[in-house]
Amino acid sequence: MKKGSPKVKKEKQYKTKKPIYKRWWVWLVVLAIGIGSMTGNEEEVQPEKDDTEIVQGVEAEQGKQEENIEDETETDIEEDSKDTTAEKAEDKTDGVVEEESQKKPEENVTEADETEEVSREHANALAEAQQYLNYTAFSKQGLYDQLLYEEYPEEAAQYAIDSIETNWKDQALKQAEQYIDYTAFSKKGLYDQLLYEEFLEDEAQYAIDSIQANWNTLALQQAKDYLEYSPMSDGELYDQLIYEGFNNEQAQYAIDNLD
Repeated sequence: MKKGSPKVKKEKQYKTKKPIYKRWWVWLVVLAIGIGSMTGNEEEVQPEKDDTEIVQGVEAEQGKQEENIEDETETDIEEDSKDTTAEKAEDKTDGVVEEESQKKPEENVTEADETEEVSREHANALAEAQQYLNYTAFSKQGLYDQLLYEEYPEEAAQYAIDSIETNWKDQALKQAEQYIDYTAFSKKGLYDQLLYEEFLEDEAQYAIDSIQANWNTLALQQAKDYLEYSPMSDGELYDQLIYEGFNNEQAQYAIDNLD
């Protein structure tokens, strides 16, 4: 082209664009997205498996904890049972100790009473009561009255009665034997005489049941004593023997055997 010639403006040519699906990089992106989706799905599925395993692990852990709790509960129950048994045993031991501690003061008091000195008058009352019983029989009340008659204080006389060692039933029997040794008595008359001497009823009855006596012979002896004192008819003497407590057979025996 020569200089000075006017420039001809060239029209700008534009390239025709290919459809988007014909472009190579589009498919590359699509492929990348597909791979990514597949990987994403695997990753999404994997947590589900992990969640199941976690749940199973949690349940297993809870089971272990429950077993541990049961074991601990059983252990606590056993320990509580042992503690309760120990407490009961301790309570029993404490009760025995308390009983022994309560008994000891009583024993000490008894020992103190035994070792306590007896006054001279108390000792003399006991000694005199023993002398009385050595030569004659007394009821408990009769011996007490005798000590008062001897002018011992009441507490000294009572001390002697409480301290003397004797069997009052045997004393009643001894008294009954002494009576029929020097005079005649019917069974009833002897029983009444023992009550008069202040023996108790069971003591007097023991003496009557235990004494060896022939009541027919005693009725005859009584009849002879009356006749020595004063003359009597057989009828009057019979009535007197009945009055003295002999029965009909004993009174008739006496009348029949008079000399």
